[in-house]
Amino acid sequence: MKYQLNVVSTPASDTQHSVCLFFPNARYLFGIPEATTRMCIQRKQALKKLRGAFLSQATDGGLAGLTMSFADSTGQGTLNVGGPEGTLHRVAGMRYYNKRDHLRVNVLESLIGSEQQQALYSDEFVDVYGVTTHAISASRSDSDGSQSSSSSPSSPSSSRRNSMSYEESVQYKTKIVDEIFPGLPLNPTDDATKNGGDAVEDIPSGNDAKLSRRLARLPPPRHPRSDAAASYIVMGKPMRGKFNNEVANELQVPGPLRSQLTKKETITFALKDGTERTVTPEQVVAPDTPPTVFFVVNVPNKKHIETLIESSAWDRHRQEHKPHIIIHNVGWGVLENEQYMQWMKSWGADTHHLVSSPEYTPNNISLPSSFLSVKRASYLSDAFKTPLYSLDAPRTLPSSLTSELKIDILDKHHVSELNPPQAPSVQPTLMSGLPAGFDIRRDTTDDELFKQGLTDKSWDKYAKACAMVQEEVSKLTPPEKVPGDDVVVTTLGTGSALPSKYRNVSATLLQTSHGHILLDAGEGTWGQLARAFGERTRNTPARDGKEDAWDVLRNTKLIYLSHVHADHHIGLAKLLHLRAKAVGQDNPVTVVCNHLIRTYLIEQNQLEYLGLGRKVKFVDVEALVYNQDLSVEKTGYKKAQQDEAAVNMTVLRQTLNLKDVKTALVKHRCKCHGGVIESNEGWKVVYSGDTMPCETLVESGKDATLLIHEATMEDGLEETAAAKGHSTIGQAVEIGKAMQAKKILLTHFSQRYSKLAQSSQSENGTHIVAHAFDLLSLRVGDLWKMSHYTPPLSYLLAQEAAGDEKEEVDEQAENKETDKGSKKSRKAKNKDKRKLESIDTNAKSNERDQQTKKSKA
Repeated sequence: MKYQLNVVSTPASDTQHSVCLFFPNARYLFGIPEATTRMCIQRKQALKKLRGAFLSQATDGGLAGLTMSFADSTGQGTLNVGGPEGTLHRVAGMRYYNKRDHLRVNVLESLIGSEQQQALYSDEFVDVYGVTTHAISASRSDSDGSQSSSSSPSSPSSSRRNSMSYEESVQYKTKIVDEIFPGLPLNPTDDATKNGGDAVEDIPSGNDAKLSRRLARLPPPRHPRSDAAASYIVMGKPMRGKFNNEVANELQVPGPLRSQLTKKETITFALKDGTERTVTPEQVVAPDTPPTVFFVVNVPNKKHIETLIESSAWDRHRQEHKPHIIIHNVGWGVLENEQYMQWMKSWGADTHHLVSSPEYTPNNISLPSSFLSVKRASYLSDAFKTPLYSLDAPRTLPSSLTSELKIDILDKHHVSELNPPQAPSVQPTLMSGLPAGFDIRRDTTDDELFKQGLTDKSWDKYAKACAMVQEEVSKLTPPEKVPGDDVVVTTLGTGSALPSKYRNVSATLLQTSHGHILLDAGEGTWGQLARAFGERTRNTPARDGKEDAWDVLRNTKLIYLSHVHADHHIGLAKLLHLRAKAVGQDNPVTVVCNHLIRTYLIEQNQLEYLGLGRKVKFVDVEALVYNQDLSVEKTGYKKAQQDEAAVNMTVLRQTLNLKDVKTALVKHRCKCHGGVIESNEGWKVVYSGDTMPCETLVESGKDATLLIHEATMEDGLEETAAAKGHSTIGQAVEIGKAMQAKKILLTHFSQRYSKLAQSSQSENGTHIVAHAFDLLSLRVGDLWKMSHYTPPLSYLLAQEAAGDEKEEVDEQAENKETDKGSKKSRKAKNKDKRKLESIDTNAKSNERDQQTKKSKA
């Protein structure tokens, strides 16, 4: 059986290292960074056959999104999650926002000091052994705030859990994991997507649900913040040798006896002349193919080197089963360490080395479909910020390695055939996820990038439409300037639930003259910031010489999280971790969230330093509720919550020059709060979070300068929207009108819409209504321009959608041709042909629609 190693992602601003071991009927991922799900979609790596996900570190940011995507793609199944110590703590920490009734998650921890004589994971295809390392200086004190005062008021229950033995802690956390991922059988009549929920409040009532609601803080991991990393030794199973029918025929071996030879049994049988013949397996069966071995070595920093090279787990591969490939996923400075270089060289001249490191890997384009979409949109307006990238790595490989080893930089198109083993090669194919015609080199011009993937005719029509709109807008008189016009809105993620090729999940940045405000932070928010603003540490300096992503992070003073659903907050931990590195204690950020998100962050802070207590201040959304009765005296936890909010909000108001921040309980499947942020400069921004049409939001946001409202569904799908706790586009606009909001920005669109979602006539009128796109960035005072951009953008997105459908047809055709022994039938060919003709017809129909609209206008 052939199998291969494919690259899912390489280190870049918006993701990190991930590779996939690819069998026809099984997949195994190594490295689960943020944006893994999005990268798998782009790279056409289907999650349905995924069996194992192996973390580089317990803090890998893509795990939660991966489990949800896997569960939703399969309906039911088992996912094995391997990783270093802390992985169980991490998975149990998902309990408030990630429950899937029909998914079973097995957590496989590779412990520090364990030599893993037994495989960490084993099945009929592979054996995976873990080698866990840690930083030599891991026994640091709590001087970094690891046990800070940011924790919720403790209770006897939480104190008892924090004093558990290691064994008790493992049992407790395993029980939690078994509850949130119980692996219940799927009833054929049930809709898998409606069983279980995304958050505690989604869980159907019952004994299990009551247990979930009682869960307090987890006991700490065994080695709090130990910086543990896991490397992996992966062994494919020996493959049975091929039976030689030609030789068997010459030896006159009877058919019924041939199966015994394949089982390595010697046979004796009578010939026609009455003599007997003995045949051994070696005569007719080729020798078994020995297991192909590769290593995935994760060394986040130089402090791990000593524990890595001293592990005896490598010894068994010095004489036999030597590694065919070693993938070195290493941090800054590791590859030039003399000890590490000698360890690399010790594997001999036949081993192939592939280096994955931000130090040696260019900050290239990770998501070409999204890149091209935004690039083309930027031709219409510079409000669309083309993702920044670089084709040059900070450094080149040391000559002492390139002269002695078979070594190369891991490329996102590397393919390594493992049975039989072949040298890694760069092979861009349809399975690489490249849009049609995509190519980018140092000499690639903007004109070439604009047109890639489009026909000349399609591009010419789009370019002419853009020119007409630009001329039209230039002749219009902008609305009279009002307070808040100079606030800059950057929509970092505008999709709902799970990311797609074109839209990331929720995050919106407000840049004011006094500091920045982030509204929700779904997975991949840091990557979107880095692509939008630049990241000078990755050879992508700040756009136009202004703030880069690190500056934006330092200047962010308020992070508002509407609710506990994963697509709204699981990118926050990475942001806080990076921000804690970049700022001092005199520059805290205030996080407004509910107690479930806060508890999750406290538990994550036990694995990696987030700055809680010193660089991060909390305010509970319940303490800021609009129209609450302040005369009611609070006691206990509620009083502590209110007192903390009073102190932290006083500082925040001064820092951002705010008049007030209020929250409004809106209508969603779980408890969700819209936010109302009012400035002393006379502007008010209202953020809906996820909600059905809600009168409380209207009341609290009256006369808003800007309403940012979710518009998950198209008009006509009101019942579907209500069932999911969301709004349609028309409903969102009507809420803005009732609120008398001056401007309405629609976001959080269902990922089912690759084009602009259909809206009703309710958008027409005096209100300024704009549709958000990922990496759209413009002044609030310029939002009026967006409605003029709709016709060319609609045409452009229709062309891209048609291109995606054509890619799917081409991919299906390629798969059919490459399947061994498969012959494409005339019926299948005709079906593909009809689908391509349909795509072309739809594209022409969209063109006619646009022309009709223009003629009417």
